Amino acid sequence: MTKSEKVFNLLKEKRLIGLLAPKTAEQCLTAYQYLNPVGVVLEIAFRTEAAAEGIKAVLKKHPEALVLAGTVMMKKQAEMAIATGVAGIVSADYIPEVVDICVKKDVMCIPGGTADCGKQLVHKANVYGCDLNEL
Repeated sequence: MTKSEKVFNLLKEKRLIGLLAPKTAEQCLTAYQYLNPVGVVLEIAFRTEAAAEGIKAVLKKHPEALVLAGTVMMKKQAEMAIATGVAGIVSADYIPEVVDICVKKDVMCIPGGTADCGKQLVHKANVYGCDLNEL
């Protein structure tokens, strides 16, 4: 069973996700160590610079960890998150490039949103050749 299948099953059972926007990788490790024993899946927001290193820190100490990368809005972020070993990707909107990468890599993708705001921001960032933080 893949990590994506495992986290999907855990989410169906527990229905709990804790979102963390970390300032340091250590915060990710601490959050995981508190949340995992009670069945809460940790979602680490990719809008912070510490996200990728935080996911790597969790998986280094806990290789079996089921961690989600959140707020993934751009293809580059999705590729980076998947490379860290996440069990799934959460996006604030339906971003076709993010979904495509997840499907290609067979990683669970949870696109959200009820409006096109996220798509518009991503499109603007792509046109300007920057990421969302630089807008």
